[in-house]
Amino acid sequence: MTNRPGLDPAIVTANRAAWSAAIGVDAACWTYGRQVHGAEVALVSRNGLGPDAGDETFLPGTWIQGRDAFVTAEPGVPVVAFCADCVPILLHDPKRGAVAAIHAGWRGTVADVVGATIRTMQERLGCDPRDLIAGLGPSIGPCCYEVGDEVIEAWRATELDPDGLAVRRDGCRTIFDLWRANWTALVAAGVPADQIEVAGVCTRCNADRFFSHRSRRVTGAPPASFAAVIALVPQGTKQGAGSQW
Repeated sequence: MTNRPGLDPAIVTANRAAWSAAIGVDAACWTYGRQVHGAEVALVSRNGLGPDAGDETFLPGTWIQGRDAFVTAEPGVPVVAFCADCVPILLHDPKRGAVAAIHAGWRGTVADVVGATIRTMQERLGCDPRDLIAGLGPSIGPCCYEVGDEVIEAWRATELDPDGLAVRRDGCRTIFDLWRANWTALVAAGVPADQIEVAGVCTRCNADRFFSHRSRRVTGAPPASFAAVIALVPQGTKQGAGSQW
């Protein structure tokens, strides 16, 4: 699914409607936000009062300021993360009946947006991390993600990766493996390693299939992103969680 300037809004709307219709949810309930590369989490509920009422729960269909992760236990409410090289991460707790969509660039990764999301699911929804199923979608891969020393220093400061497996040197380049880093964060938060799937698809290498910020910056193309979407399917339709990158 796609969004952002340079794309025909009618195509974006049609994509959302088609996905929603395919699993039986209301396209008007899509919930997402202005992502800021942080670790703030939004809990979405039809009973939510919103931050103006002193509550950190948001209503479905809300555009939420300053959040990079979205959690819900409401059937029929798609939560969405937009990415264009950052890692989209989808979580599903089939026992509790809860889902999450996470946007994890390097800043969100070193801020442990994964850990913050799972803590929210534990504390607000009663989830057990051992029950979570996680998927890491297409993003810039370790083949292409060259970074500066400030990124590596920030990652090392988290102490999530004492063996430095998410960092490697390639000649004069320093490479940060966002897939490995977020896999490590998920395991550290209690998700079993065999319940984590990594797509292993690099958006920059596959810029003909996925939007890539770095690729489009080189070519001068306008900004664009694709959506990682997940929703609990309402009763009476398909069972489980529906998801798509």
